[in-house]
Amino acid sequence: NSVPGEFASYGVRASDGGTVYGNSDTIYVIGRLIANGAISGKVLLIDSITAENNMDIYVTKNISDNTGLSLNGFNQYVAIPDPGNFNSPIFTVEAWVNIPVDISCPVVAKGNAWALSINGSGQASFSVSNVGTETHNTVLTTNTWHHLTGIYDGHSVKMIVDSQMRDSLHTTATYTPDNNPLMIGAYSRNPDTTDFHGYIDEVQIWNIARDTHSVNQTQNHTLIGNEPGLIGYYPFKNDF
Repeated sequence: NSVPGEFASYGVRASDGGTVYGNSDTIYVIGRLIANGAISGKVLLIDSITAENNMDIYVTKNISDNTGLSLNGFNQYVAIPDPGNFNSPIFTVEAWVNIPVDISCPVVAKGNAWALSINGSGQASFSVSNVGTETHNTVLTTNTWHHLTGIYDGHSVKMIVDSQMRDSLHTTATYTPDNNPLMIGAYSRNPDTTDFHGYIDEVQIWNIARDTHSVNQTQNHTLIGNEPGLIGYYPFKNDF
């Protein structure tokens, strides 16, 4: 029953009954659990001999164990007043999502300036006003956690899904920012329709254009909150 971002201890046993590491069938993991079920922390053998630090251990999450922001798709969303620092000329938007069905819906949007969303075919896309839209070719599996990243570096729009970069859309146009609220689970321009249905977690807004390597370094970890370039962080640690 541990929730993302909280430290806890877990016992993990090999599915075939064999060894996990050395001569032990069981290891203990002390670390942070995030939305997709990954645990990052110190790995200890059952005899308390330290095996390795910062090893990623992946466990199976039941759908009933989902945590994060739960939205039913009908006029449920989070609206955050514009703090005044979300209009950077370059930026990155990240979020973990879990959808029960394929439905066209927003994940995170900032007025008409930009939107991280999912189309009716289950593909994630990132749209930047006056620039264009990059759609990833990966079809999201329902009832499964996926990590989405939209990037605008000033001249191209990029989309990363589960560590896989989509060829970027290049343009000479410059995006148009606005002062509308940041919306999680809805579009600012029409928050009462096509709302998000499923779970959203670990929403992050950066004023830098991150790359695949930097995204991979942090996507399986909760953040401290003062990382360079991080201007918005919404870790839904408990069920909402």
